[in-house]
Amino acid sequence: MTCTIHKHIMAVILAGALFLILGVGIQTAYADESGYTVDVSLVDNTVSEILPGVPYNLKAEINYNGKTVTLPADAVCNWSAGLRGPEIPVEEQADFLKNNVHLTKSPDDPCMASILVDKLPENVPMIELFVNFEVVIDGVSYISEEGATMLVMRDGFYEPVTPQIDPNIMVQEPVEVTAKVLYHKVSEREDTVEPVEADCSWGEYDDSIVKVEEKGRQSDGSYSFIITRLRADVDYDGLTLKMKVDGVDNTFGESYPLYSYSHDLSNSSIGVTPNQYFSIFADNWCIVDEVAANKAGAPTSIAMSDMYVHAQKDTITQSLSDKLFDVRVEKYIGNDGVSDEDVFDLSSFPLKFDPKGTKDKNGNRTDGTAFYYLTLTGKAGSGWTGTTDMYLFVCSKYSLFNFQDYFLGTVEFPSLKKYLKDWDKDPYMRYEVPKGNKAKKTLVVKLGNDKLTPGKQITVKYRNDKTKKEYSSFPTNKPGEYTLVITGKSPYYGKDTSTHLKIGMKNPLVVKGKTVKIKKKQIKKKAKTLKAKRVVKIKKKGKGKLTYKKLSGNKKITVASNGKVKVKKGLKKGTYKVKVSVTAAGNDQYFPITKKVTFKIKVKK
Repeated sequence: MTCTIHKHIMAVILAGALFLILGVGIQTAYADESGYTVDVSLVDNTVSEILPGVPYNLKAEINYNGKTVTLPADAVCNWSAGLRGPEIPVEEQADFLKNNVHLTKSPDDPCMASILVDKLPENVPMIELFVNFEVVIDGVSYISEEGATMLVMRDGFYEPVTPQIDPNIMVQEPVEVTAKVLYHKVSEREDTVEPVEADCSWGEYDDSIVKVEEKGRQSDGSYSFIITRLRADVDYDGLTLKMKVDGVDNTFGESYPLYSYSHDLSNSSIGVTPNQYFSIFADNWCIVDEVAANKAGAPTSIAMSDMYVHAQKDTITQSLSDKLFDVRVEKYIGNDGVSDEDVFDLSSFPLKFDPKGTKDKNGNRTDGTAFYYLTLTGKAGSGWTGTTDMYLFVCSKYSLFNFQDYFLGTVEFPSLKKYLKDWDKDPYMRYEVPKGNKAKKTLVVKLGNDKLTPGKQITVKYRNDKTKKEYSSFPTNKPGEYTLVITGKSPYYGKDTSTHLKIGMKNPLVVKGKTVKIKKKQIKKKAKTLKAKRVVKIKKKGKGKLTYKKLSGNKKITVASNGKVKVKKGLKKGTYKVKVSVTAAGNDQYFPITKKVTFKIKVKK
């Protein structure tokens, strides 16, 4: 293709890219207090640019208060044309408009006209032309403020399509970008666009900050590049794309700044690329769940490339890379049985597992569970600071390991739901069951869709937390705190200790409020302190430590947690009621209990 656009006009074309794409704009006139506006447009609005030697129709539209109206019969109309841009010198524009631009009003409709541009000056491939329409109604002039704007092209123009590069592109994360040059061929009633051969290259850049790999021209006419950022701790403005056509240097050029940044891992989470097998949890947990893990094609390993860091504050996702992070992987190997501490061994990627479990010598499935703890620390220059961690749990259908913690199974006593309590000892399940309760046979154990029967798939023991003695049946008449130890039988594997019981008795605490008399002179200059037994009588001693809390009463009477009462100075004569709660904390055999009681303080002369 022979190009008719010369080097000196390229900058003008690039600067006016928006007009080149839009071609013809419909402009709205200003309105005065009467509500009239005037619009002008090309009738054939499928054309983006117009050609010399080809007539094009124009139309003016009169609007009143937003609605199109018919031109009044006595209205006076005028059409005018003008030029924008430096393509033709100002001193030559009037002659060019007079001799080469022909604006002809329609004899049948003053709101219609045609425009014809004979030719363009030599070495001027494009001009920007505008046409205005003026109408005088009842002596008031209304004119289209901008008119119809159009580009008159001799042949066509080049359009650079440059890549969009994020100024915060991640370190060591290759980004593929493409660039191309399109040629817009202008014809009488349609435009055609096609990519053209161009020399695309990146200017000199600091290869310690950025790396550029040129992949050459692709089948769609684009030029592909792989850009990798090597450092994120500096601002950089030296990444410049150069594109030239027909051997003309610097035809197009664009610079891309890269901004320094730092992402704090402490505000981030780690995850696995989501698919049908993985369940991602917001608190840095990822689980390969037992249902999906037993489907055909379930994953048997996780590579570093399958995982990502998500900067929650900046909403940036970064693939795991040992170039960016120090990655520590530990695999759970069990409990030491002495100190009751979990034991982990160092591991590495890929994380290998069989979600269906493995077979023992008898052909029964055993352990398919894999439990990992990952710690990431940002490396210097990576753009990441701080540390974050993640737990990754792969569940075999046959594993009983910690039902509640890993959302894989349940242990319930349905008829004991009214005894289910929050418990600060462990974040699992705790039942506080009165001694002698008869609902002991309602234990239900589920793993996925399987209901496990004690004695067949599992064994159940009730271990006393204090004595460590184990019972094979519900310890109805043996007060104490217990942990349910559920152990799998082949093919089920593992041990669960997520459910707890307290078999206890009602705390015997009984209290009664007393009345204390104080003379006014005793609290005239200083406060008076009373021991707990002066205000509250313990009729029946409770089990466990006693604590007191004031519920209501005069603000000059305070109650400490040990029950001491302080009557502040200046309290006036009178009788004051103070309501308190008295709590006996209980112990391993007695439940806690709280009693409310009211005592009186009488201030006399």
